[in-house]
Amino acid sequence: MSNQRHEEHEKRLKAEEKAAQLSQQRKNIQKSFSQSEQRILDLEQEIESLRKENKALSTQIKRFQERLASYKRDDNIAKETSKSFADQLENVKPVLLGGVNEHKDRKANITADAPKIDSDTVSTEAMERTMTAHFGRRQPSKKKHRA
Repeated sequence: MSNQRHEEHEKRLKAEEKAAQLSQQRKNIQKSFSQSEQRILDLEQEIESLRKENKALSTQIKRFQERLASYKRDDNIAKETSKSFADQLENVKPVLLGGVNEHKDRKANITADAPKIDSDTVSTEAMERTMTAHFGRRQPSKKKHRA
């Protein structure tokens, strides 16, 4: 009988040991599951944050593209104005030269005294006019003087 009790006692000890192992495994699985759930929540928050950041960057990119398109339009207008001005200058130049050559008694040649206008100067002046027209000119402050 003592042998049978001993075997039952051994079985009970093994069963308790197995139950303790299973309980520990269950706790480990629950802990791992909780950690996984928390990680999922963290990742979802990170995804939402990245979506907001992406939306903000997309909006910013769109604004930069619009600004770039505006600058390109202004540049094209400046180039057209520059070319038109250069063409007009070419048309006027012979008339000016002819007028100077008719006055033989003058010693100074007007074209020699006049500054040379190249396409860079014309382009810069046209760009300045375009930018002034686009952004407006700053008005000097008018101070009233007391009498």
